[in-house]
Amino acid sequence: MKQVVISCCLAAALLMAFQAMPSYAQYDQYDIYVHDWLAGTTVQVTSIPNRGEFNPAWSPDGRYIVHDVVKFDRSGTPVYQDLAITEVASGVSTPLAGTDQGNDAAWHPKGGLIAFDRAPVGDLSIYYVPSSGGTRGLLLTDAIDPTWSRNGNYLAFYRPSEGAIYTLNLKTGATTFVDEGEAPFWDQHTDEYITFTRDGEVFSVRVIGGAAAGSPMQQTFDPAFDGGSTYSPTAKHIVFMTTRGGQSDLWVVYAFGGTPTYLTGSPLVDEYDPAGRRGSWEVAYASRDPGKKSMRKSDAPESSGLAASSHPNPFNPATTISFTLPETAHVTLTVYDLLGRQVATLVEGSLEAGNHTAHFDASHLPSGTYLYRVQAGGTSLTRRMMLLK
Repeated sequence: MKQVVISCCLAAALLMAFQAMPSYAQYDQYDIYVHDWLAGTTVQVTSIPNRGEFNPAWSPDGRYIVHDVVKFDRSGTPVYQDLAITEVASGVSTPLAGTDQGNDAAWHPKGGLIAFDRAPVGDLSIYYVPSSGGTRGLLLTDAIDPTWSRNGNYLAFYRPSEGAIYTLNLKTGATTFVDEGEAPFWDQHTDEYITFTRDGEVFSVRVIGGAAAGSPMQQTFDPAFDGGSTYSPTAKHIVFMTTRGGQSDLWVVYAFGGTPTYLTGSPLVDEYDPAGRRGSWEVAYASRDPGKKSMRKSDAPESSGLAASSHPNPFNPATTISFTLPETAHVTLTVYDLLGRQVATLVEGSLEAGNHTAHFDASHLPSGTYLYRVQAGGTSLTRRMMLLK
């Protein structure tokens, strides 16, 4: 968890978030969760007793997550950490051999290697191990926070001595200055953008051939801390953590200029370290169990047969809601904002079993998250969609 556990660079900016977590027991309760921001669902992935899990990174196929496993003393100070790999479907965690005091891992897009740093013990270097574990090898010195390019030919990293982001050409060994900042994340769709943190705000910059191709774009403007950013699968949106509400939640902003909107979070619980999954709208992050979100994917209840989805999502300004009825029923399809106010009724009447669609035009509504509810007879289903103008 570079933003909370080990990074001296972000410690001051996250002091507000620390104040909400005074006891070591709370740190030990941090696990990895996965939020599907199209379906609006969240599942718990890890649960290692008496340890905190932070800094998730996806395997290329999305079946596994590599993450920090941290042991704390009673003051909340980390005393030891290493890396583990957890299977998303089962929640089974396996220590990754060769990564003692490892932190902030990045899985190579071809799957064979995992890069990481050892900043918790003051070793500001990036190492690598096989994804099956083994003897670590040194990749770079004066470097932490690794992130791979989509094609695997470059590695972006933070250089502490300069407070700047560089890239490493894996073929030539050359390093190239990108911009001032830290905590880089390389988009896994176009392979052309890196999002990063600078002075408590989120930025992005286009990168071609490992070098910046133009000036960086500032994505957030807020007195609160914004950072720890990651990309959506289309690279059109950036998910980041922010202390805007007095605690750390996950928000999202359109990557080419837009208004940030709330994505997910829980009252009195902080969320950190978002990591987008390649080709998916799932975001992994670290949080404590908020009570109602501890269900693993394998424990999910069986469907009643009623199904619904919206496309596109996020959308601007219109989207199509598709739903499937298992039997003929009286159907109501309504849309609400997050305050529970009804903003539209799209369907009201009897429909036959099968597939149906409804058009939702939000031209008159502000950016934000909206809920749509399909009620068919005695069964109902609620899903989330996001308007980004």
